[in-house]
Amino acid sequence: MSQMIQRGDEIIRINPNDNRELQAGRLNSCNYYNWQTRCIHYGEAFYDLMLQGNRIIAETSSGMQHSDNGGYSWQLGC
Repeated sequence: MSQMIQRGDEIIRINPNDNRELQAGRLNSCNYYNWQTRCIHYGEAFYDLMLQGNRIIAETSSGMQHSDNGGYSWQLGC
C-alpha cells in the first residue's frame, strides 16, 4: 500500500502534514499539482491507500475502510 495513488487523471494522497486528511490533485498547465481537500476524518488517521478497480481501500486508525466514490465518503471493511 502507499500514501499516494493515481486514479484516472488525478492523484489522491494522505496529506503529508495531517494524516486525518485526504487530498486530490491534478496537474495544471505549469506541471504543478493543485491539491484540494477531498475528505477529513476527525479523530481518525489514514495510514495507507490502495486502489482496487474503482474502489479505494484505506488502512486507518479504526481499521480497513473503503470508498466507492473517489474518497469523498468511507465505510468500514473492504
